[in-house]
Parts: sequence; structure tokens; C-alpha cells
Amino acid sequence: CNVLLSQNVKAILIACNSASAAAFDLVKEYVASKALVFNVIAPVVDYVLEKYPGKTIGLIGTKQTVNSNIFKRKIDAAQRSIELKSLATPLLAPMIEEGFFNNKISHEVIEAYLGNPELQGIEALILGCTHYPLIAKQIENYYKGSVEVIDSSQLVAAHVEKELSKNH
Repeated sequence: CNVLLSQNVKAILIACNSASAAAFDLVKEYVASKALVFNVIAPVVDYVLEKYPGKTIGLIGTKQTVNSNIFKRKIDAAQRSIELKSLATPLLAPMIEEGFFNNKISHEVIEAYLGNPELQGIEALILGCTHYPLIAKQIENYYKGSVEVIDSSQLVAAHVEKELSKNH
């Protein structure tokens, strides 16, 4: 934060679900009035609360993101009767980082995770890792259009644009 603030940034985006879950409140407090601070979780939660009240939603992410329960706490706090089914998918991020996506290896790993009984009966799936958009098409293909795959990138970009405009 000090490096960024020394460059007179107007906003800091914690562009990782695990880091957002672990450090957003701390960073926001530390930066205080010096810059706006955003995370990749809040815009997704807002979208889910608006679009899926009373529904069952899935979440896949790293162990850190899933075990933090940040999505569940925020969704439950809104009292919209949304059931969140979460599954840690620890092989996906390193698989993507190593270039194993859109191939047989990624297909097998994705099918193994998405076939988990924990994710049955969902109407939408939150991609709870900023690596996962690289495999979003494979995930969409698995569900054959029956489940909305929620990619945070567009939601976060729109939220940041709105807040930056609002704050001049």
C-alpha cells in the first residue's frame, strides 16, 4: 500500500478473492482517506443478492477463499434466503498457471470438481478466483447453459468505474 500511495494512486483494487477475503478490511483501514479501496467480492455478492433471492448458488475457489466463508457471511447477512454451496477447487489455479486449460487435463479436472455432489442443484456458479475466467468456457460447456457462470471481472470493472465517477 505504501508503494502505491507514494505514486498518488486514487484507488487500490485487491484483484484476488483470497487476498480480498484475508486483507480487504485491513487495507481499507490502513489506506483510510488516502485512496478508495475495492475488492473482487463485494460486486459479486451484490449481483447475486439482486438476481438470485431465494435460490441456490454455487461457489468454487481456492481453499483460502472458500474456508474464509466471506461469501456466505455476506450473502447470509442480507437475509435473502440464498443457499450458498461452496467447494474448494485447489487444483484449478495452479493448473491454469501452468498453462493446462482448454485441453484434456483441464477437462478432466473441471468435470471431477463440478460433478461433486456439493454443487448439485445450483442455478448459478460464482467463479471465486480471478484465474478461473480462463476456464469459464469449459465450465459453461459442462453446464450446457443450465447454470449461469458468474465471472467477477465485468462486475468488478463496472463497480470500480461507477465509484471512480461518483468520486470524481
